[in-house]
Amino acid sequence: MTDALKALVLRPDLCVCFAGNVRKAEKALEWVRKELQTEDYDLSAILQLLVRASVDGESGIPITDFIVATLRSNISIHMIKDGRLESNVRTAWIGDYDAFCAFQEYCNSPDVSRLSLAEYPEELKKYVTVTNMTEAFRRVLSDSRFPSVDNFLISVTSRPAGATGFAYLASANMEAPGTSAQGGYSYSILPSKCSGIAVIGLYFNQGQFGALIYPQKYEDPIIYPRMTMVEFIKKVMDEHNIDLWRFGFEGDGSH
Repeated sequence: MTDALKALVLRPDLCVCFAGNVRKAEKALEWVRKELQTEDYDLSAILQLLVRASVDGESGIPITDFIVATLRSNISIHMIKDGRLESNVRTAWIGDYDAFCAFQEYCNSPDVSRLSLAEYPEELKKYVTVTNMTEAFRRVLSDSRFPSVDNFLISVTSRPAGATGFAYLASANMEAPGTSAQGGYSYSILPSKCSGIAVIGLYFNQGQFGALIYPQKYEDPIIYPRMTMVEFIKKVMDEHNIDLWRFGFEGDGSH
């Protein structure tokens, strides 16, 4: 089994991503959550725990890679790859290396990088970079050469409103316009309004149903059939006390 939410915002100041053996990673993250019971957690202990979890206990063969991002006093990114820890890296990629090479090619292709950094003031340049990276990643997702990189593109930011910590980004995706009878397919990603919660809502517009991915409590997604987006958001609030945030509009939930 390789499908899972691969970026987990475990606290407002800590995000852990993984690639490889899902079950092994989930077991390791259970240990991490125990380490996070105290407010002043030991980051070095968490990193060493994940290093041990990244290799098979009997053969010593690397089976899972991790990226750990923290917003504590020293903002940093740490990568655990091939059983080794690299700390304070500027960028990191784990998983399918060929897909990473394609991602870099797409990032640098003229049609993706058409938004020129030179045309924007300094404070807006970071948004151009994010836009280009997102478009490049979408192309990797749709590239049939890389079946290991698939499913929904879920993004995490370190600069939500108020700079309160790591949070998932809401988005709306229109893969094909029209009704389901016309072959239409679109969905919305609905994160929690509060940062630091590893939960994502997915709403499928043509199908009129929602799915809640809540890996800290449930192994499988919870499906909510036959309801509008507004009804789905209300249901999640009533059952889990989690307020989901919609992207772009506050309409009646029918889009």
